[in-house]
Amino acid sequence: MDKDWEKYCEWTYSEFFSGIPVGSNVIEIGPAFGFHTKLIQRQKPTYHRCVEPNLHMREALEELGADVYPRHYEDFYTQRRPADVVVCCGVLYHILAPLDLIEKITNLSVPDKIIISNILVEENGFDKYTYEDENLSRQRRMLYDNPVKYWQKIKPSTLQEIIESQGYKLTKQEDTKEIWPKYVYYWQEYERA
Repeated sequence: MDKDWEKYCEWTYSEFFSGIPVGSNVIEIGPAFGFHTKLIQRQKPTYHRCVEPNLHMREALEELGADVYPRHYEDFYTQRRPADVVVCCGVLYHILAPLDLIEKITNLSVPDKIIISNILVEENGFDKYTYEDENLSRQRRMLYDNPVKYWQKIKPSTLQEIIESQGYKLTKQEDTKEIWPKYVYYWQEYERA
């Protein structure tokens, strides 16, 4: 494993995941390969549910101690899904409707804590994907023969305003410019106000 990636993972644990109270009920949306799942498991959650549509990852995530819901978040959030903590890292830029996911998290899970990360951008808007891989399939609508190859850019301050409008307050914000400059993300932690 790449040393920069290991350093980044340990940074995410010390800065964000270590703040998840031991014994929490955690929902993790889009864990992909389970790097963050391993870190969340250090906090010994009573219940750790991963919402991950990639069926190839199910067994690996279950081996890490998570219960896996192998569908998209739209299918998961058809009813209330209470949780103490919701983790949503590196997901918003893969989906066509990131605000829909935020609304579902804040209204159907109503967690005490939200940990969220997204690509750091200077302005809101849309941008064309500069790469294509299996990550485009994270949202069901991207499985068409001719998927929309754009993503919605959301500045940290805009995401903060949106989540705070849902009754949360920002308690921490960091970015990865120094720790992992290869891909710069902003990380935010919120608590219910």
